[in-house]
Amino acid sequence: MIVFGAGIGIPILALFNCGGWNEGTMQVAYCVVDTPDLRFVAEVVYAVVLLSSFTLGLPIFVYLMILLALALLLRWLS
Repeated sequence: MIVFGAGIGIPILALFNCGGWNEGTMQVAYCVVDTPDLRFVAEVVYAVVLLSSFTLGLPIFVYLMILLALALLLRWLS
C-alpha cells in the first residue's frame, strides 16, 4: 500500500505546493518549495485535472486503476 499512498500523496502535495497555474501555457506561476522536479509534477497533475474535467474523469480513473494494479502486483510478488 506504500505505492498506492505515494501515488496519491505526491501529486496532492505537488498541487498544494504550487499555485497560479495558467491553462494557456500549462505552467505554474510559483511554488513554495521551488525545484524543477516538483514544478514539473505540479504542471502535469494540473494538466491531467484539466483534461479530466472535459472527459468525465477518465484520466484520473485510469491513473487510479494503474496504481491499484501496481500495488496488487507488488503485494502478490512479495
